[in-house]
Amino acid sequence: MSRIPQIFKKLLFNIPIRARRVVKIGCDFCIIPVSVILAFWLRFEWVVPADELLSMLIFMGQTTALSVTLFFLFGAYSEMWVYWSFRDLKRLLMLHSTVVLSIYLANAVFHIYPLPRSIYILYWVLASGFLASFRVAARILMMVPSTSQNHRKRILILGAGQSGEMLARQILNHPDLHSRVLGFLDDDEHKIGRTIHGLKVFGPIDTLPEVVRDREIHEVVIAIATANSKQMQYMVGLCEQAKVPFKTVPGIRDIVNGKLTYRDIRPVQIEDLLGREPYAMDLDRIHNLISGKTVMVTGAAGSIGSELCRQIQRFRPKTIIALDKDENGLFYITNEMQNICDFHPVVMQLQNLPKLKYLFETFRPELIFHAAAYKHVPCMEWYPDEAVLNNFETTIRLADMAYQYQVDKFILISTDKAVNPVNMMGISKRLCELYIKHVTDLGRKGFVIVRFGNVIGSQGSVFPIFKQQIEQRKPITVTHPDMERYFMSIVEACRLVLEAAALGEGGCTFLLDMGEPIRILDLARQMVWLSGLEPDKDIPIVFGDMRAGEKLGETLWYDHEKRENTENAKIYRISSNGALQSDFMTTAATILESARTMNYTAMIEAIQKLIPECKEYTEHLLEPAVDSQHMC
Repeated sequence: MSRIPQIFKKLLFNIPIRARRVVKIGCDFCIIPVSVILAFWLRFEWVVPADELLSMLIFMGQTTALSVTLFFLFGAYSEMWVYWSFRDLKRLLMLHSTVVLSIYLANAVFHIYPLPRSIYILYWVLASGFLASFRVAARILMMVPSTSQNHRKRILILGAGQSGEMLARQILNHPDLHSRVLGFLDDDEHKIGRTIHGLKVFGPIDTLPEVVRDREIHEVVIAIATANSKQMQYMVGLCEQAKVPFKTVPGIRDIVNGKLTYRDIRPVQIEDLLGREPYAMDLDRIHNLISGKTVMVTGAAGSIGSELCRQIQRFRPKTIIALDKDENGLFYITNEMQNICDFHPVVMQLQNLPKLKYLFETFRPELIFHAAAYKHVPCMEWYPDEAVLNNFETTIRLADMAYQYQVDKFILISTDKAVNPVNMMGISKRLCELYIKHVTDLGRKGFVIVRFGNVIGSQGSVFPIFKQQIEQRKPITVTHPDMERYFMSIVEACRLVLEAAALGEGGCTFLLDMGEPIRILDLARQMVWLSGLEPDKDIPIVFGDMRAGEKLGETLWYDHEKRENTENAKIYRISSNGALQSDFMTTAATILESARTMNYTAMIEAIQKLIPECKEYTEHLLEPAVDSQHMC
């Protein structure tokens, strides 16, 4: 008997698409006359008088012809019955009611033939029921699984809200997905124990391990589109505990017009776990900052610089001048941007003062986003002179040029490693911050510092390194089990940089809200789980020694700095009571000259004078390693 629905289903689907409308019309040609006959039988208690037979035949012809005509004209035969819904039922009843009411009024006005009113009522009830039932039966038949339920993927949905309901409906409507929803978990007490599309809400989310075990769940889908990072981490942790594969749905902004399909579900990404609460950008403020302006971006081939270019072009600048010495990366961002806005790529070293002056003379930039810098901590430990020349000297040259050519705003992209620096990369960026403070103290306007931590997926960051190790099934190397770092996405970092640039008139240091620090060990374990593997079983995690210039955790501001709120809840203003040394520029000149001549002793001594808090961490830099095994 279980094979009979399958046989009928195959027969239905084997009918050519163009012929299905004829089949639907033929079905109604049968249903409507049968309903008329039954209505007369019921009215006359199963024996229709001979003098009523002609009336019955006329009524049968009227209802059949008018019903099929109206159904055809209003698209009822164009419906896909596999998706037949309450909206379609409502339209069917309205059309059918129009047919019966029209025939009744015509017979009453023109006296075509006498007919008891009960006939109209009985016919409407019977025909409506049969027409709707046939369509519902066709939908149910088409939804009959083509495979045994025991061989289908057993899915548990986390979240019995709108996203979960839409997802469950999609799976129920598509047997070809070979998936079966067992039920839901949700923390809403009012939903627990109730059903959605016949599927039970088993209990709260924290019962996931027990439900997975008892119900033999094959996969969990997290269908809470508004879940924040902490909630995602918690739910993923439960899935890891239950050792069950898991996926998620797009974010709430990606679900357009209330539509969600099974094919929209995707693997959980590390950005979901480290994600941030959505915030509303002040588009008008940023538009006023950028629109119609000539904008210069340094380090435009890098992770931050290239994303800044993408974000800036949205606000219709007059021109973007993209500077970088990496011609390969500049080639790719140019290909991406050249047909979108007026984009001018320039391959150059920022220390090239004549070329820099030529660019300012030619383009007259009004905004500068200075993102160019050496950022890899180990390399800068081996070559401290290059960190000073590439990071510090170029900032001086660019800031001086910005003042000379009256640039409206100069935004320095800084880092949390510039706070209490213990490595040369952080020291060089702290020197950059100090120089911007110096020019601000001189009364120069429009200079802004934006400080933030690590960004997810930037070139050379821990994410691609871990990903490569996982793909190659190599052990993941974590420096220390207690090492922590702050993270945010590249997109969010660049959006907040633009917001910070639009706040105030300059002379400010802004700090982006980095949230809570993340343990690198937890990050490594989560990335293994997200790859469908099990930490310490499929991929071992090993620990090494802390390298020179590393510390367990980063700090975001100095003790002598005061953090203040701004109009944007994710941006803080940093004010400092500290004063620069009176001979700041003389000492800075010594640092630069010592770097050029590779006089490390003089360079470090001068650095310690400007940044006394780094003294105990810079002794190892007096004799930098330049042998081949340490070459970057």
